[in-house]
Amino acid sequence: MPTAAPTVWEDFEVPAHARGGQVTLNLYDHLPAYAPNRPGAYLRISSDRFGLEAGVDRQLEDAPDTRARLNSGPLSKIYRENDTSAFKKRKVIKPDGSIDWIVLRPEFRQLLADLANGVIDGVIFYDLDRLVRQPRDLEDLIDIVEYVKRPVTGATGGRMNLINDSDRHMARMMCVMALKSSEDTARRVARQHLSAAGPAATGR
Repeated sequence: MPTAAPTVWEDFEVPAHARGGQVTLNLYDHLPAYAPNRPGAYLRISSDRFGLEAGVDRQLEDAPDTRARLNSGPLSKIYRENDTSAFKKRKVIKPDGSIDWIVLRPEFRQLLADLANGVIDGVIFYDLDRLVRQPRDLEDLIDIVEYVKRPVTGATGGRMNLINDSDRHMARMMCVMALKSSEDTARRVARQHLSAAGPAATGR
């Protein structure tokens, strides 16, 4: 069955004036000037069978080190998405009757809105594959970063910072590879289930 229409934050649209920015930033030597005063931390883990949230808690433990490296202010907001996939899309019927296939991550969409509207002025995430697995989500974030010119940086993976144009291009390539990995895993799991169901499921 189609998923109900998303909330306003799940369906957050990147402002038109923030799209297609012509900004090219490569600020490795000038990052202190862009240190956030009100950074947000994004935490996500795909599977938490027992609801212990140990995975996202470990990610949060690494956030202070990244904040100190950026010489930023204290964390203003923490966006937690425990037991939440960044890969699986759901069919959504919007209020106008149109249909879309999107990844439902309300906290991620709230983060985009808060960054665009100045509620937070930077983002700390654990690793890129915790932040995004769908190119569409990454491009929405990049549109906002290019518009607000605020750092979005990882604690691992070479300490990627999306305020740098070279890091944004690297993030695009890494996101595509992460997407392929997720699709490969989904295909293998589906094939295992089909095999376990026996000949009846395969029509043999």
